[in-house]
Amino acid sequence: MIAVLQVNGFTDPSKVSHGGFGGVLKARCQKEKGRVAIKICIAEDKHSDAHRHEKTILEKLKVWHSQKPGPDNDGVQYVMKLLRTVDLKVMGSAFCMPLSCCDLQKMIDVGGFKSFKVRHGIYKRLLKGLAFLHSKDLAHRDLKPLNILLDEDCKPCITDFGLCNMTNAMNGTPGYRAPETEAAPDRYLDLAQMK
Repeated sequence: MIAVLQVNGFTDPSKVSHGGFGGVLKARCQKEKGRVAIKICIAEDKHSDAHRHEKTILEKLKVWHSQKPGPDNDGVQYVMKLLRTVDLKVMGSAFCMPLSCCDLQKMIDVGGFKSFKVRHGIYKRLLKGLAFLHSKDLAHRDLKPLNILLDEDCKPCITDFGLCNMTNAMNGTPGYRAPETEAAPDRYLDLAQMK
């Protein structure tokens, strides 16, 4: 894996986390001139619907990030910015994105955010990010502290769009799904598919 990453301009890779569809590494990148995060999708999941769907969403977000800032796209700055996709051939594929300090769950676990002002700033920015996604008819469907990254200034970034706008509303992490999907899933699916 390291040799394949080096061919694509990444050096000094190290593991950040691992999940069901792959893992996240941090590395130096010549093209992006600094440290980046690399979300790796393992080969057997490379062609899965969720992976293809996430790639499509991220490509759309990349276009919206490139547009001139204004009131209609203010919240895009709080949504993951795709720097590029990398085909790792038989190993899988990867999404390259700016490196963040940590995820929101880590900050919660260590008892961070004692300041109301910091918490308020995070929530306000998250709501702007969600409002931007919703204005583009995108529903995240797996929003949880692990999928919210923070930079050194505690500016949040919504990540992991693998389940975004999927028609099966029962996807997502139990406990973080919308209450209506838990209470009456059949009815919710019927209503969601009518849209």
